[in-house]
Parts: sequence; structure tokens; C-alpha cells
Amino acid sequence: MKMSVYYDRDFETGQLLPVWLLLENYTFDWDKPLFIPIESPFERFTVDQFDPDTLALSVPDNVYKRNNYAPKEIGLNMPALRLHAEKFIGLHYDASEIRKLLLRIGDIEDCLQYNLREIIT
Repeated sequence: MKMSVYYDRDFETGQLLPVWLLLENYTFDWDKPLFIPIESPFERFTVDQFDPDTLALSVPDNVYKRNNYAPKEIGLNMPALRLHAEKFIGLHYDASEIRKLLLRIGDIEDCLQYNLREIIT
């Protein structure tokens, strides 16, 4: 699985801030939780690197899970995420076609309860 971070400029300070964590995978296992170690450094991705022909899904905050045994891992409840995906794309695509997941840095920080931006920037 490949992980990269999208940065956007803060309008007040001009500083680049991490906004999205992008997970890329050929296939996701939708039947069990996915745990992702959050370790830097991350490769940076920009809008022009995003392939518009690849199906991507923004991860809602209700599918995040904490791993009490590994505090720097974020978990995703993949069965719940599949239901979310099917609700929005079910008429046009199958969840198995999703190749990218977009995780909001703020949602990850809320779930893990620490400032991830200090690690990423």
C-alpha cells in the first residue's frame, strides 16, 4: 500500500499544511478492519498527480478506529466503509473498483487524539 500526503497553503501564514492522507492499493479487503501505521516521512502528492480515471473515496469520520495496542496506527472499519461507498457509488460502480482512499488529517487527529501535523510537516 502506498501512502502520500496532500498539502494546502494556509491563507493567513502561507505555510503548507497537511490536509489529506492518500492510500493507494490495487484491492482493499472490505471484510475486516484495516490498520495503517502513521509514520513519517510521507511522499507528497499534488492535484496534478491525481488520476481522474481512478476511483477514489473520501473516508467519513465514523469509520475510524483506534488501536489501543499501537497508538500510532489508525484503523478503518472496512465493512462500514463499504456500506458508505455503496450508498454513494452503488448505482454506477462496485466498491471493489475503489483504488484510493482519502483520509482527512483532522479526522485522523481526532481519532488518535494527538497532533499528527507535527509529525507530517
